Amino acid sequence: PNASPRASISSLAFIIKNIVRPLGLRTLNLPCLLTGTGMAFPWHTIRSAPLASSNIVEDMQLGLDLSLAGHSPRACPSALLIGTIENKSPIAFRQRTRWEHGHLATLLHNTPRLLLASLQQRRPELLALALEVSVPPIALLVLLIFLSLLACTAATIFLHSSPIPVLILTLSTLTLITCLFLSWARFARDRIPLRTLAAVPFYILWKLPLYLAFFTHRERNWIRTTRPPVEPAAPVHS
Repeated sequence: PNASPRASISSLAFIIKNIVRPLGLRTLNLPCLLTGTGMAFPWHTIRSAPLASSNIVEDMQLGLDLSLAGHSPRACPSALLIGTIENKSPIAFRQRTRWEHGHLATLLHNTPRLLLASLQQRRPELLALALEVSVPPIALLVLLIFLSLLACTAATIFLHSSPIPVLILTLSTLTLITCLFLSWARFARDRIPLRTLAAVPFYILWKLPLYLAFFTHRERNWIRTTRPPVEPAAPVHS
């Protein structure tokens, strides 16, 4: 209720990561990542799982470890869990720092493992998980594509380099914008006004220090975030 534009954009990012992408993988009969919001395990699987992980996104790491052991997670769209997004800037920033630093560290560490295991075990679903975990947080993905497009455009204009990278990145940018818009239209337009999407550039700028800190002051500690009481909300229809 009364969410700021920044909290609304964050909510959209959550919907894309926790609903849209897992549903897409399910449609392709592929596994997904564990996101921690809601998980169920057969006892014979979880009793021997490596739960004492030092990873600060331990749910993501657990899903990858289980996948490598032959127990890949699957999305369950019939389950519904409702949570609230922290709207207070210092708390929200600290929470996202843990999530996104952990995601980036997990990306760097696990993508090669999954690619190698997919070849050794001849399991295409591990290749799919490698591609899924290698996608950086959406705000960082948008920032990287935009900066790459600027750099390649400058090189084409001033250094007379090939325009092919500019064309590829332009297509990537248009594809990403289209996917984000369609995700909003299908899953979030009843709770996030279209005008809120204009705040996306400011949301990315707000998170820029978070990404720079990954290289200078990486978050390595699991800090629980104080959460407000959960208010009843309309379900997100899949």
